[in-house]
Amino acid sequence: MHIKRQIIYVLIIIILVNLVGNFFYKRFDLTQDKRYTLSNSAKETIANIDTPIFIDVFLEGDLPPEFKKLKVETKQLLQEFEAFNPNIKFKFVDPLNENGDIESLLKIGAKPSQIEVKQNGKISIQQIFPWAIASFKGDYLKIPLLKNQLGITSEERITNSIQNLEYALANSFNQLTHPKSRKDSSVKGKWRIR
Repeated sequence: MHIKRQIIYVLIIIILVNLVGNFFYKRFDLTQDKRYTLSNSAKETIANIDTPIFIDVFLEGDLPPEFKKLKVETKQLLQEFEAFNPNIKFKFVDPLNENGDIESLLKIGAKPSQIEVKQNGKISIQQIFPWAIASFKGDYLKIPLLKNQLGITSEERITNSIQNLEYALANSFNQLTHPKSRKDSSVKGKWRIR
């Protein structure tokens, strides 16, 4: 009888913690290098955004393992941005399915990366679109998620890209929300996916 009572108490506590967790979101960064904590400059960039920025991330579908890692890291970072400012909205899109718009991506210069995939002793080429498109008040900006460098391995390239993600996203948000600081004038027009 005593053990049943303890089990019931434990279950009640778990349910209460889950209910409280649904209303309050807080993520704790226990990594030594604070990898999952937004920098102060990134927070300053998005703090005053009062109109939604929509981000379409083209890292969905059948991805090689290293790109799955890039997808997870991108998603976690965007969740941090969204938790800090709910006007940051994002979704992941598979550009290779019927709803993905490869032609629109190619028109704006978001070219695919050709990746060699080794499986069961066979090598095949897979197209990956490591891009995000941020839309804000009728303008859009393409964001490269893969940082290309010559002479490095695929794993090093993904690691460097992950380390550059916060800067790439925050810089793009800044360019969209402050048109005078924009370097690229080809951002006018509607993005078709959203």
